[in-house]
Amino acid sequence: MILEAVLVMGLLSLILGIGLAIASKKFEVKKDPRIDAVRKVLPGANCGACGLAGCDAFAEAVVAGKVPVDGCIPGQKAIAEKIAKILEKEVEEKVETKKEEPKRKIPFVIKEKCTGCKLCEKACNFEAIKVVDKKAEVSPSNCKKCMACVKACPFKAIS
Repeated sequence: MILEAVLVMGLLSLILGIGLAIASKKFEVKKDPRIDAVRKVLPGANCGACGLAGCDAFAEAVVAGKVPVDGCIPGQKAIAEKIAKILEKEVEEKVETKKEEPKRKIPFVIKEKCTGCKLCEKACNFEAIKVVDKKAEVSPSNCKKCMACVKACPFKAIS
């Protein structure tokens, strides 16, 4: 009796295992290999300066053609050229119009509002902001203008 139960369960497990293997191959979701290639050249800051949730979302969107290759603000032109090479596209030169888009500036710390909580320092992936003497200070040479520090400050001390 026990032997029959063991054999039935073993046979059932074998059949279900084969069925799962076939189903996994049939319903496999193919991923474009260019997404991984684009993701590798991105700076990996996941700052959201491109307007998307992070570098993974940007890589998927740029391969799908939903955003331009030069959409990574911290990566600047060097990263845009690498992405364009992967996608076999060209970096579009921006034509100046009468109405210019406002350029992002380096964040400014309002010392009176700063409490020295270090949330901005933790949010910056480029080591561009440091808290010294309980006040945040921005290093313009390291700043990539991603504005992660502005978003992280609960006191609105950075603008």
